[in-house]
Amino acid sequence: MLASIYASVLLGVLPLTLGAVIPNEPSLKVRGVGDHPIWNPDGAARIDIDNNLALGDDLGIKVSLGALVLASDLGWVKDHIVPIDEEESAIFKTHDGSKVNGPTIKYQSVAEAFDLKDPRKAWWWLGAIKAVRDAPEGDQSEPDQVLRILTGKEAERLSDLSIDDYGEFIIAVSNKEGSDRYRIVTSAEGDNTDTITADTTHLGNTFWEGFGGEPVKELKEAYDTLIVLQD
Repeated sequence: MLASIYASVLLGVLPLTLGAVIPNEPSLKVRGVGDHPIWNPDGAARIDIDNNLALGDDLGIKVSLGALVLASDLGWVKDHIVPIDEEESAIFKTHDGSKVNGPTIKYQSVAEAFDLKDPRKAWWWLGAIKAVRDAPEGDQSEPDQVLRILTGKEAERLSDLSIDDYGEFIIAVSNKEGSDRYRIVTSAEGDNTDTITADTTHLGNTFWEGFGGEPVKELKEAYDTLIVLQD
């Protein structure tokens, strides 16, 4: 049952196996795109995240944004990012309670925010991080707050979940410092609390690192709080 539940929210472990076609310059010009396309001709790709992962700290933002992007198979990107001005700018939709904001962010402001020395293509990931940074609402260091900004939904922190709860959108939180503070639960299998195991991924220095088949009992000893995105 758990495996089928997780099929709908599969976040995906990313050991840099996902490819992307880098377009040549003429094809970009033909479709009326400037020197800094927000994504490649086929659209946003998961490898764009890894290509830009090491820029900036923003751990809580990256974990939340990465979980949403992967859970929706990039659908969140299509729903929340609208390129304009030959892709030199884009509208990034964020949420403030029931209010939807649509700030326009220019590539140049992203380059300045992340101190980019070279022209950067497929900059939607960095633009989305900046959109959260610029949002007026609350503490942006923790995923539950960031998820509210990105989705308009409530994110609840729980410490004691039933087996059925592991079918929800989950970010596990520990007291650790650094990139291993958060794990995203990508799938779970098992019939009861004694046998259930989970696959997780966390943010490495330059790419997502995956962990497979960990007993949930052991995982919960290190990660005693779970963030669940509500419907």
